[in-house]
Amino acid sequence: MKLQELILIIGLCFSICCVSAQENQDTIRYQGIASIMLYESIELYPNNIFKWTSEYDLSWSEYGIYEIKDKKLILKYYSKLNELNKTLLSEITESPDKAEFFLIGGNQIYRVNKRGKKIKRMRDKSFKYKMSWLFGHKYRILKK
Repeated sequence: MKLQELILIIGLCFSICCVSAQENQDTIRYQGIASIMLYESIELYPNNIFKWTSEYDLSWSEYGIYEIKDKKLILKYYSKLNELNKTLLSEITESPDKAEFFLIGGNQIYRVNKRGKKIKRMRDKSFKYKMSWLFGHKYRILKK
């Protein structure tokens, strides 16, 4: 009797995991990790809208439109685009407030500076870890 219950529980857990994986397969999630902590997250939705969330200190979100061209991810932030009207792409006619560029490489994306070089370290004086005040924090953005 206990073996049958165990098999039933394992089967239910497996089916729940499969259903939840199917629901979220359209959205791509990235997590930005600085040194040892979660610093930011980026969610790319199938309708070319993204949500950037600051996960450190005060948490807030910003929305915009993304483009993927030649293994480059371009995030364009718009102040008028928020959680309530993120499906209304036709209303956006003005230029973006700011833009960020990334290189896509496997399960990781790399933030790129103005000269096109990958940013592997970042400086943030609000949290300190070992020698980060001198060398910056090791920074990576991984696919979740």
